[in-house]
Amino acid sequence: EVLCVTLPDLLAQSGVVNLVVVDAEGSDAAILARMDFAAHRPEVIAYEHVHLTDEDGAATAARLKAGGYALFAAGHDTLGVAREGLSRLPHLARAWAVIRAGGAADVTDPAR
Repeated sequence: EVLCVTLPDLLAQSGVVNLVVVDAEGSDAAILARMDFAAHRPEVIAYEHVHLTDEDGAATAARLKAGGYALFAAGHDTLGVAREGLSRLPHLARAWAVIRAGGAADVTDPAR
């Protein structure tokens, strides 16, 4: 027996959630489409875009951007950071800038 729960139910049960990571082998768009940004606003949302259709990838990105998230893609994944959170997470923004430029970043070092 496997316990299954929807993302809205999980978020409601969890209280404050700062990070949501979805890696559902192509179902990421459907899962994130059920997220209510008015009820739950994690600072960071990460999902795997590599298995999404072009249409689902574009729709997911548009929805997150409309929800106030800045998006950073690297490799197979997309990271959405709440725009208001970028000022509180400067090391994350710097790390993703380096990654997007083709480098590697140590996000554990806030001085970088």
